[in-house]
Amino acid sequence: MGNIAQFTPVDYIKRLRSLSVPGYDGTVAITRYMSANPAYGGNARPADLLNAIAAAVKKRTDLAAKTKVDGYARVFTGQGDPDGFINVMSLVVELREELMKTKALAEPLKKGNYLQELCDKGVFGMDCIGFVGTYMSESCLEPSYPGGRPLDYTAKFPPIKDVDEIEQYSVVMKADGQHIQMINDYELLANGTLKVDLCQSASWAGAFDSSKGYGPQFNGGVLLRPGGGSYLPVEAFRAAMAKFKQQNSDPKAIVAKEKELRKEMTETNRKFGFCGGAIFQLGGDGSPPNPVSGSVYIGVMKGGGIRIKTPRDWSAVEYQQR
Repeated sequence: MGNIAQFTPVDYIKRLRSLSVPGYDGTVAITRYMSANPAYGGNARPADLLNAIAAAVKKRTDLAAKTKVDGYARVFTGQGDPDGFINVMSLVVELREELMKTKALAEPLKKGNYLQELCDKGVFGMDCIGFVGTYMSESCLEPSYPGGRPLDYTAKFPPIKDVDEIEQYSVVMKADGQHIQMINDYELLANGTLKVDLCQSASWAGAFDSSKGYGPQFNGGVLLRPGGGSYLPVEAFRAAMAKFKQQNSDPKAIVAKEKELRKEMTETNRKFGFCGGAIFQLGGDGSPPNPVSGSVYIGVMKGGGIRIKTPRDWSAVEYQQR
């Protein structure tokens, strides 16, 4: 039967880009990648909002309960879900005047479309794990948000060993453990090459370019080729990083050490890697272009992959409600 999802990854992107917030005119779109991890940009703006709201609700105790709901803190780390975003945004609507006293938030909050401005400035955003993890919980593939790191998903999405094993709605995990994406659809071409439609939350370095995708996005027609690539022995890398962190807590030193170890420990021209998975090469092509390319694994969810719910899956109650 497989694992039944309530909707597709591309449908989830549409949902994240059309949030309705009580008291705010129009919809709000999550348009930026945002991570609390210093190794991946370490955005300080969400912390400014978190602290400003905490101070403001001391005067508005009637709103304090909104700061204690499940998933509240995840909104400020790039791993919020739609209800979490709406909850925090509704607090911004209620507390706007008070929040404007925070210098870092004043400019966007002065605008008429202030919630969208906050999104476009990266105060609200989503990282790669946030996208895949909340898709899993929101689509009812998981009972709650799983979190974790990209290669942790191999526990439920074992890497395939041959291109013929791929399924729709597989995950794509970078072999260096730094990113995760989902395949919405695919086409098998000659020589085992795949043309895939990706769903992910990612970004580009440098100035904003309207021809590229930012935050939760769909990248159609990206080429994915078999044949091997770079491999990082993840367990050994994680052990080395854990040992270093025991002796050094400086964030900048940790980021530098991680970069150094990745360079030292990465092996090239490997056919197979983590969990025995085949290594593929993911291109930076597509429409819009895929921002995160390189050596990857493809994981298919245990139990026959993922399929989307259809009328044949409805319960008797759902039939009566239709």
